[in-house]
Order: sequence, then C-alpha cells, then structure tokens
Amino acid sequence: MLHQKPGKKYDYLVWPVGAGKSTVARELVPLLPGPVANIEGDKFWAFIAKGAAAQTETTNFRMVMRAMTAAATHYALNGYEVILDFSIPPWFLDTLSNVAKFKKVPLAYILLKPDEAVCAARAASRWEGAIEDYGFYHKF
Repeated sequence: MLHQKPGKKYDYLVWPVGAGKSTVARELVPLLPGPVANIEGDKFWAFIAKGAAAQTETTNFRMVMRAMTAAATHYALNGYEVILDFSIPPWFLDTLSNVAKFKKVPLAYILLKPDEAVCAARAASRWEGAIEDYGFYHKF
C-alpha cells in the first residue's frame, strides 16, 4: 500500500476486472483496525433500475464512478477506513486523487494485474454478473 498516514483514509483496489480485487478486499477487512466500509463498486450498477436510451455505457460508467467516490469520501470523513473495490480505469485516477486531496482524505491504492487471459476467464465464470465479452475491459 502507498501513502500510509494515520487517521481516516480510503484505499482503492485497481484493475482489471477478474484480477481478484474482491477477494483481496474481503481479506483486508479483518486486518484493518477500527471501523471499515467495504464498498463493492459493482453494486452501484444495480441501482440503475431503468436507463435512458441517451445514456451510453461510458456515461453510466462515469456516473457510477462519481457516485462510488462520493460514498467512499463520506465514509472516510466520518472516521471509516474505506476499501473501494472496483475496476478503476487510468483516466479516473487523477479525478479520484484530486477529490481525496480536496476533501483532505488520505488515499492509498493496491494495483493487481494478473495476465489478461486469467482476468477474462475469471470474469466469464463469475456467479453473478458474468462478463462474456472482455473487449471493453482490454483498455484497463
């Protein structure tokens, strides 16, 4: 982990889909002292009950990223160690870092990057939310 500071902070697990982020997040929870919030980013997709035709996958992805960041920040500001478990694309790292800096919330990250074929196979074999076409995630 990087940027270890005492006090409230949030950690985020980075890349790619099927890399094992959720497994690592579950293993981290008992190791962290005090209150911990484990925010599973995939759950934010379930909040969309009915989308509009004008909303693209990219638009929705950006919206989900902003909603997760807002939730993580609120938990961190209230004294929780926060694990944000989601595939965070490179183009969002600066935004996430800037939000943390603006809100005065320390930030750490863990980068998991197994072979893409391993990630694609794991993503396709998920019990819930299986991803058959890994092409969209190649750019991560």
